[in-house]
Amino acid sequence: MGKDGNEHTLTVSYSGTMTAEYVDLGLSVKWARCNLGASKPSDYGDYFAWGETEPNKAEYTWATYKWKYITKYTYADGQTKNIWYDAGGNFIGDNKTTLEAADDAATANLGSPWYMPTGDEIQELLDNCTWTWTTQDGVKGYEVKSKKNGNSIFLPAAGRRTVSELKDAGSEGDYWSSSLRSAYLSSEYARDLYFDADLHKWDSDFRYSGCTVRPVRP
Repeated sequence: MGKDGNEHTLTVSYSGTMTAEYVDLGLSVKWARCNLGASKPSDYGDYFAWGETEPNKAEYTWATYKWKYITKYTYADGQTKNIWYDAGGNFIGDNKTTLEAADDAATANLGSPWYMPTGDEIQELLDNCTWTWTTQDGVKGYEVKSKKNGNSIFLPAAGRRTVSELKDAGSEGDYWSSSLRSAYLSSEYARDLYFDADLHKWDSDFRYSGCTVRPVRP
């Protein structure tokens, strides 16, 4: 209600990146409180193919993957049938095994200094926290509590998307790192943090798979 006695409608528009809160676990980086695209810790958030910055596609397959012929992020994996080798079997790929900022979903959607965690940073989370399978807001997942300062984050068991289906939501979690699974399998795979009620560990998945992202920052 204005001073003139009339009702007025105020419309506000915003153009920019999402924002995120973080939790200091006493580790080398600070971890986001929520998954990328989520509004609270128990929300699943968005699903991304590895190396893509747009979430929630209708299908997650090689045919819909941004780098479907794997023209970027390759290493000498011995898979000579693929285009990162020439006709003579010589490696001609780029030897990049960590996402650049332009292909990092966290950086693209939240802005710098946010990024997807490296393999070492996820290993640090595994080694320096107590992992407790629990339920928050009716959602199953892990409370990850720092052994250093007692602070914690919640990682919901958000499953993953493959083709057009959401699989294993409520029972498993698949969280992308920014790293390829070098020295193992092939350039077709990237590393992810996998967990279910009984274990939490390093794993790998096809790069086209739709997994969740928990951003980090210095």
